[in-house]
This record gives sequence, C-alpha cells and structure tokens, in this order.
Amino acid sequence: MKTFKKVITAFIATAAVAGTFWGQVMAATPPDDPYEPNNTFDTATQVTLGKEYKAEIGSMDNYLKNKYKSDDDWYKFELTEGRTYRITVSGYTERFSETTLLINLISPDKEVSDNPFLGVSVRNDIRQRKVDNYDFEAKTSGTYYLRLHNFFDQDNKKLNNNTGYILSVNEIKSQIDFDKNVAEVPCGKSFTLKATITGKKEKITWKSSNTKVATVDKNGKVTGKMAGKTFITATLENGSIARCEVQVQYKDVTKTTDFWYKPTNYLTNLGVVKGYDNQTKFKPANECTRAQMVTFIWRLQGSPEPKAKICKFSDVKKSDYFYKAVLWGNENHIVEGYKNGTFGPQIVCARKHAVTFLWRLAGSPTKVTTKKTFSDVKKSDYFYTATLWASEKNILAGYKDGTFKPNGDCLRRQMVTFLSKYDANINGNWGKQQKVH
Repeated sequence: MKTFKKVITAFIATAAVAGTFWGQVMAATPPDDPYEPNNTFDTATQVTLGKEYKAEIGSMDNYLKNKYKSDDDWYKFELTEGRTYRITVSGYTERFSETTLLINLISPDKEVSDNPFLGVSVRNDIRQRKVDNYDFEAKTSGTYYLRLHNFFDQDNKKLNNNTGYILSVNEIKSQIDFDKNVAEVPCGKSFTLKATITGKKEKITWKSSNTKVATVDKNGKVTGKMAGKTFITATLENGSIARCEVQVQYKDVTKTTDFWYKPTNYLTNLGVVKGYDNQTKFKPANECTRAQMVTFIWRLQGSPEPKAKICKFSDVKKSDYFYKAVLWGNENHIVEGYKNGTFGPQIVCARKHAVTFLWRLAGSPTKVTTKKTFSDVKKSDYFYTATLWASEKNILAGYKDGTFKPNGDCLRRQMVTFLSKYDANINGNWGKQQKVH
C-alpha cells in the first residue's frame, strides 16, 4: 500500500509540474466549499458504510473565479475480502447541466504504474439524473479509493450551484431493488413501488426527500401531494439503498404528448412557475398576465435583487408578489409601463409582448439572419426584430398558416414553452426539447 500511495503521489506531483489540467484543478479549486470535497488522494474523505454523502459539483461562481475546467472528489473506505459491496451514485440538479461524472474505483491490490485509475469506470450523466449501482466483491481486505471526476462544458455559462450527486457505499448482505427508478404520479393519486430483496429478508425504511411533494407509507405506497419532484428511498438495516425519482404532476397536466407537459414540469421543479389550488392545478389554458410574465422571467434568471428601492408605477405595491420582479424588469429595460404611470400588472400579456420581453432579456440583439417571416408581422412593427429573433432561436414557430398572431393572448401553456425554449437555447440550461410551439 505504501508503494501504491507513493506512485499516486508522484503521479499527482508530476502532473502538477507538467501543468496538466489535473494539476491546475488541484491548485484552483476553493478549499472552503463544504459541498465539494475538491480534495486529493492524500486527503480523501473517509466514508462510513451505509451513510449517504451529498456533494455539489463545481458551481458557476467558482468556475468563473478560479477558471477550473474539471472537479475531483476523493473518498476512501475499508472493505473486507470476500464480502460483496454496492457503490450507489445518483445525480441531482435543479437545472439542466452539461456534466458527466467519471467514477473510478481503486483497489489496494492493483499494481499502479503510469495510470492511477485502474479498475472500474462508471459514467453517471447528471442530465438524466439517473441512479448508478455498481456491485462488486472485495478481492483483498484494505483501503479502497473512489475518485469522482466531472468535466465542465466550457460553453455553458449557466452552470448552477445546485447540481451534484449522492454517494453511498454499502455491504450487501441483503440487496434491495425497485421495479422502477423514475416514476410519475398526478396530485392526489398513488402508486406502489415494488421493492425486491435479494438475500436475507430485512425491514425496509421508507422515506420521501420532500413530503410536501409526495409521501410514502411503510408499504411503499407513494401519494402525490403537490406538483414538483422528490426522491423516494428504501433502506435496509444493513444500509442497502434503492432510490426512485418521482415527478408529481399537476392534475390538469398529465398528458405527456402535450407540448407544454415537459416545460410545465421543468419550470415548476425550478420554482419558476407556480400552480393553483395548493399547487395541484396549473390551468394551462388560462391567460398569462403581465405581472406573471415578468415574475417568471425574473425567477428564471435567479430572482436577482433589484437596485431600485422605490417603484415608479402607481399600481404596483410593495406587498405585491411581483414587486421586485417589476423593479428588476424595468431597470433592466425588459418591461416598460404606460404613459399614465401605471404598469398594468393584470393586463393580459399578448404574444408580441412575450417575445419582446424575452428579446430584451437577451440584450435586444439586432443581428438576425433568418429569412423566415410571418404574414401578419410588418417591418414597421416594434416587435418585428424580436419575432424574427425568437423564430431563429427556435423559441417560437408560429402557426401552420404562416402567421404569428401577435395580438393573441399568451396562454400559460404558451408562456412556459417560450420560457423553457429560452432557457434551453439562450441560457443553455436544458437539453433537446420537444417541438417548438
């Protein structure tokens, strides 16, 4: 083991001297982030079998500050020869993030030469937020090391601060598995997770990570309470864990083929949009007001604190839920008021207003290369460039008859689709999405 450690230490030192990306990461990553070990082989985090470890993957703030391109987390744990163990890693994210974990298990009996990462490599894609289980038998007693390495997408300017993984190492005396790792259930409805135990039958402890979203009883019956996302876990006495990601749907947004299905769930899980009736209904056919639109845009951008302390609009009060959003939207020239000094928060947001708001949010770009035009949008219209820009960026597609219907009311289902498309194609926070509408 001394030789093993010596070789790895030498390899790290050589990489640092040579200026490789790994050495640069070691030097650049901040040491005071409690959610990121960002450590080395020599300072690996000691793992207790059966315990879960939640770690945050490098945030955009740290990326911009330290200019690192990758992130290393090291763990170590003691295993006994001949026994079987399971490494469980599940990704989590509140936004779409372009990052993939590369997981390396290093055994104490491995002969290490030029490559310190001999053994198994498991890719855990945060974009899919899946659960990876790796079962193996310890061939030798001693200290095992686990390295979790993730690569950043250099073009993703919105790496968020709530993306990471949950790790656990368990001895498998009895093993537990679910019949599914991802599930959906409408508010007020239930389904039962089927848990299969291999080996000695042990008591199952059930838990929901967010009981406001969904609850689970002692038999694995999951009941949706309000729209959102939660994790249901089943744990055996020996520490073996099974996890299922549950999307609780609005009662009126359950048809997966509806173009607004994914955008509604996506933005709800982010906290960008809210529902009605205690978060159980979305009301997709309802009209979207100006107050709602500016609030959703503000939340999508992370609810930034406005610089202004006083609102100039006579119909916007400090007690209004959209107060800060209006201040921020106005000072950033995203939304404007009317000549009489009002904002008109309850006025229905027209389709032309929606695309104009998003165009302004993007910085009012004037370079538009698309030749596609809409028959009911003229060059003299103030929203002409905004409409072409939104079409070019696949935020909107218009109607089959070649029109945009600029004066049409923007419905909530259209609003969430516009916003999710913006987040995907401008912010780069969501992957390939369903057809544009």
